[in-house]
Amino acid sequence: ENLLRKSKVKKIYVMDLRGHGRSVCEVIPDRENFPDMMVRLAVDLQEFLVSLDEKSEAPRMCVVGSSMGAAILWNYFDMFSYRNYPFITSAVFVDQAPLQYEKEDWQLGSKGMRNPSDLANLKHLLKSDMKEFAAGNAKCCLVSPGTLDQEYIEQITKETLRCDPHFLGELMADHTRLDWRPLLERKWPPAVPVLNLAGGKSDIFPVDGVREINRLLGDRVYNRLEVFEDCSHWLYIERPNKFMHSVVNFIDMHNCMELEKL
Repeated sequence: ENLLRKSKVKKIYVMDLRGHGRSVCEVIPDRENFPDMMVRLAVDLQEFLVSLDEKSEAPRMCVVGSSMGAAILWNYFDMFSYRNYPFITSAVFVDQAPLQYEKEDWQLGSKGMRNPSDLANLKHLLKSDMKEFAAGNAKCCLVSPGTLDQEYIEQITKETLRCDPHFLGELMADHTRLDWRPLLERKWPPAVPVLNLAGGKSDIFPVDGVREINRLLGDRVYNRLEVFEDCSHWLYIERPNKFMHSVVNFIDMHNCMELEKL
């Protein structure tokens, strides 16, 4: 709280994604207009940003995407011109590789979602036993879930159970096949610097896979990798104070700079 009070951060918006429990919207989008679930979520983000712009509530903004949230940001920047929304001044990605599936030239993706067979197993679990999936979430995404307060773990499970299982399966089917390496290497706007965070003990992605983002961005975009060595996928839960310091300090450093100088 004191950190935020002293920083340049004035407001924090948290989007409840379509199909994740609270959003009052069509869960499964029209496949004719939105054949790709990730496209629909990117459009949802764009519509949200437009609403803030119309209210003059988005003068300078850092967008933060954790796991699939990072891929939604990549999809957004692939679809919409940065020049239309120049108030996005920086971006933070949290423990996500640019491609989930294995390919001949890529072995650094997801540790558990490497091919269509893995996806089929996940979709079967979501359909047959959503409670088991929700209960196993913390085990997959935390180094030592037993060290957290049990009520907190139960709350995480309840939040997961809010999600629509069919939607999650369809969303993962789209998400896992998308390769964002070309966008990061050639299309990510140089005016949007990137902080890339990785869990050193993540059971979801290898650090080298997350680090590939920085290599792809190269020298044309300011970017920095920070590895939370003792954390897994949900590093913001395991080291919340460190996470907040990293993100807020990054925002303060870059939101005080002129966009054209980045």
